[in-house]
Amino acid sequence: MARIIAIADLYDAMTADRVYRRAVPVNEVLELIFASGGSRFDLPYVRAFVRGVAAYPVGTVVQLNDGSVAVVTENFPGLPLHPRVRLLKDAAGAWVTPPRNIDTAPHRLAVSRVLTAAESFALSRGIF
Repeated sequence: MARIIAIADLYDAMTADRVYRRAVPVNEVLELIFASGGSRFDLPYVRAFVRGVAAYPVGTVVQLNDGSVAVVTENFPGLPLHPRVRLLKDAAGAWVTPPRNIDTAPHRLAVSRVLTAAESFALSRGIF
């Protein structure tokens, strides 16, 4: 039980705002936990934890490594860092009309960053 709690405790501590630092994005915490599997944490417990946590919850607006902008529409068990997304803007910054859904893993796409609330709001103004 302690092995599971240790992983959950680290996740909770890092993803919460503290008076001395801002919360670390979920995807970065999951990458750290996964990298610690086999050394700091037991790998089977790490795999189980990572499978159960969504790095990018549905509705999160993200920028992909090719520069395109998308919104997360679905997460897959076992692939927390590779969600299905709906492309809103292409790599050149042009609106994708109509928006299309893609799975990031087969296209060798990855989330490079999560857009801030202000960026997401500004983006939504261009949609409506």
